[in-house]
Amino acid sequence: MKEAEHVSSRKSYSGIFTLIALGALAISSRETFAQWSHREGDTRGKRVSRHLHDVIPAQEWDASNFASEKDLQWLRDAKFGLMFCNSIAAYVKKEMSWGVCHDLKLPDPPSMGKGRDEGWTKWPEMLTMEKYDPKQWIDMAQRAGCKYIVVMSKHHDGFHYWDTDQSEFKITNTPYGRDFLKELADACHEAGMPFGIYYSQRDWYHPDYMPIDPAKITGPGTLGNWKVRPGETGPMGERHQKYIDYQFKAVRELCTGYGKVDLLWWDAAWWGGMFTAEMWDAEKLTRMVRELQPQIVMNNRCSVPGDYDTPELRAGFYQDWRPWESSLTLTGTWSYSGTPPRPRNEILSRLIYNTCCDGTFVLSVGPRWDGSFEDKEIGRLMEVGAWLKKNGQSIYKTRGGPWKYAQWGGSTRRGKTVYLHVLNWPGETLRIPAIPERHVISARLLDGTAVEVKQDAGAVAVRVPTAARDPLDTIIELTMDQPVDDVPAVEAGVVSEFLDTVTYGQVVSGQATVKTSSSSADWDPQGSPQALIANKPALPYAFCTSEEKNPWVEIDLGKEISVTGVRILNRGDMCQDRAATLRLSVSKDGETWQEIWKADGAAPVWEVPVTDFRAGAHLPGRKARYIRLETRPSTPTFFHLKQVEVWGKE
Repeated sequence: MKEAEHVSSRKSYSGIFTLIALGALAISSRETFAQWSHREGDTRGKRVSRHLHDVIPAQEWDASNFASEKDLQWLRDAKFGLMFCNSIAAYVKKEMSWGVCHDLKLPDPPSMGKGRDEGWTKWPEMLTMEKYDPKQWIDMAQRAGCKYIVVMSKHHDGFHYWDTDQSEFKITNTPYGRDFLKELADACHEAGMPFGIYYSQRDWYHPDYMPIDPAKITGPGTLGNWKVRPGETGPMGERHQKYIDYQFKAVRELCTGYGKVDLLWWDAAWWGGMFTAEMWDAEKLTRMVRELQPQIVMNNRCSVPGDYDTPELRAGFYQDWRPWESSLTLTGTWSYSGTPPRPRNEILSRLIYNTCCDGTFVLSVGPRWDGSFEDKEIGRLMEVGAWLKKNGQSIYKTRGGPWKYAQWGGSTRRGKTVYLHVLNWPGETLRIPAIPERHVISARLLDGTAVEVKQDAGAVAVRVPTAARDPLDTIIELTMDQPVDDVPAVEAGVVSEFLDTVTYGQVVSGQATVKTSSSSADWDPQGSPQALIANKPALPYAFCTSEEKNPWVEIDLGKEISVTGVRILNRGDMCQDRAATLRLSVSKDGETWQEIWKADGAAPVWEVPVTDFRAGAHLPGRKARYIRLETRPSTPTFFHLKQVEVWGKE
């Protein structure tokens, strides 16, 4: 495929980019907000937000390169990794690259609205890392229960943490003076710890880096909002081929100078066409890597399929046909900033969620400027490690299922053993659908305490006394009459991306006030629209406006909070098409509104993450007090919805 043809074929979703620039994404029913690569025509799983869902033509997918299932097995078994986010930004305790580099290059926003600042290029002159001890780093990871590590070799700022021959902007030209990456690789190999390298194709320092030349495109060029001009063969600048040549040499160094490399973590994701494969000659680049490291595993952030998907700062959904790994920061930033670590249970909740959904979890931690880690961060990692030492048999070397994650929790499996992870008890008894052609023989807690379990033709009922339940996760070991490894996973409750409470928080609309543009005297079932935010809707719809050309309903949360998502249930019995033109807007003051989403058509339910652009990604969380839902029908009509839940963090 020629370059121009390739760009066109992978940019069929350009119509959504105006919405993306506003910071929110349209999610249809049962879709999720994550980052996935998908073979065109593959009907498995959920369809995700378009700019995060790289639909790769079947011919390209089939012609690409992949790790074998045998080589992927260690990652599936590991479940938990630690990403070392070493960065020169630790000098000022800010976010790596994004927090200090303000003069960026397309397709990243060129100035981030902060003006030029090149002070960061001088900081390596003061880098001593006098407390860096690679063996202590690996020991800390092992005691935290991590089964592999990923370490930064180069982030977007272009600073090389290895002794490269391709640049003078490198660790061996600092007062520290040694090959940081080599020392950590040696420590990993000595400890038997799988060794992964993070490498960013982005480079805001390199003079030849120009994946997008403004003269060769139409549109602003940021994010995925660009197209190649007629007559041009691609978007890249004239010098960018030199950058590609540099990158091939740099990556070759990483694959030949540091022993076995188990994993390569690329970081220039497709992002709805923001970065495309020709910018890196990605197919050739990744094939070179596999030639040099035949057993390596690579992620999907090089605009080719890769071996596994990578949702960032959010969880995924149940997916057992292709590996996936979600990432989370230990503190409020990737690199060291001095911000406090997340609570233990928040970290463990994500680990449990990912494992039950058949994924892997990588947690980032950033060293201080001197190469050491803050005591509070080490302490939090040790708390996670202590939990895994006690409960790890239900995590490591398991697969997700056979019950999918739902409101109550989820499950993992291995052979004839199933581990139920119950995080939210629905009452005295947990009832879940029976697995076809399988029967539960016995149940117990991990300490051996017997658990009451009953199974009939349709359901399995499990009961654990309140006093015996764990405040975070009551783990129940079920012994089945036959292995369940190959049994298709079944749903065991409502499936929603908002079950990822680490990302989305909680429902914050329970005490909100609701008003509508009008009320139908004949059809409004309540006389008050407050039923819209009821916990358990009792009627087919909560309100009904008069016939209008622009009917609306507004929700006042009472104060400004970080709104992360809105879940909307359409009328449950009939006339769902009246909401086909539904739109969602947010406001801080109730006067100035910003439309952030519109429906593609009628649906029974919509889940809409409300996002903002932070550290190079659209992430859930936007400050707002008011939510407005409205329709714009071609002729005046009624407007009604069944329920709205606003999710957020106060």
